[in-house]
Amino acid sequence: MGRLKTFFGEAGEFGIGSRGLTVPVHGRLGDRALFSVTSDLSACDWASAKLLYMRDFQVLATHIHDRVLGIEGHASEPVSLSPRELECLQWIAEGKTAWECAVILGLSQHTVRCYLESARHKLHATSNTHAVSIAHRAGLLFDPL
Repeated sequence: MGRLKTFFGEAGEFGIGSRGLTVPVHGRLGDRALFSVTSDLSACDWASAKLLYMRDFQVLATHIHDRVLGIEGHASEPVSLSPRELECLQWIAEGKTAWECAVILGLSQHTVRCYLESARHKLHATSNTHAVSIAHRAGLLFDPL
């Protein structure tokens, strides 16, 4: 117990918060990393903040990991999405649901979900939000009018 107390005491001296969260990152090339966030919020406030910002923490972790890999010279392979996959991602980026995309594109909701799943797979994304972020960063999406 003494070593643990010493460890957390030293962490506090370096500005590490008393509450925290670690997000595992699984990279596109089989690489792995950990992204940690700490805070000195109260237990109740930290629980609320985690719920509110969890998705942001996950996306941020992935972006930072990709950036570090780029700095180290580990370029990711180019991605090629079909026109329909890009259309679906573009509408998701505009805040539309899969159902709304289906109505706009004249497709079934199931077909839109299949296109989105395929795009996520090709982009190695964990969610539609993550896929939009990767596609945007790669310059695959166009700016709204």
